[in-house]
Amino acid sequence: MRALVLKCANLSWTDSGDKARASAFRHDAQYIMYIYLRDSYTTTGRDVFETFTITGEPVQLGLLSVADATTGRIIWFSTLQRKDGDLRTRKGMHEAISLLLRDMPVL
Repeated sequence: MRALVLKCANLSWTDSGDKARASAFRHDAQYIMYIYLRDSYTTTGRDVFETFTITGEPVQLGLLSVADATTGRIIWFSTLQRKDGDLRTRKGMHEAISLLLRDMPVL
């Protein structure tokens, strides 16, 4: 797991909004999970070109964080950067989420 780079010592999601906290309260949840996934797709020609050059960048990016619902403090964070995978398929989505959750502690 990569360390989370912080701008300040006490990063929190306390500004995540009253709606998120109200929803957590309504469902008696202790934690809020935030997931962000981005994928990009390319043509076969460009994919071949990027295979032989250094210009290729990760096409799939994922961020997942778990915050305490009452304080907003982030208690766990995970990232995903890779060149393969396809979020348009059930298998690709399951694989990406599994990779993001692979080191998650039992809370």
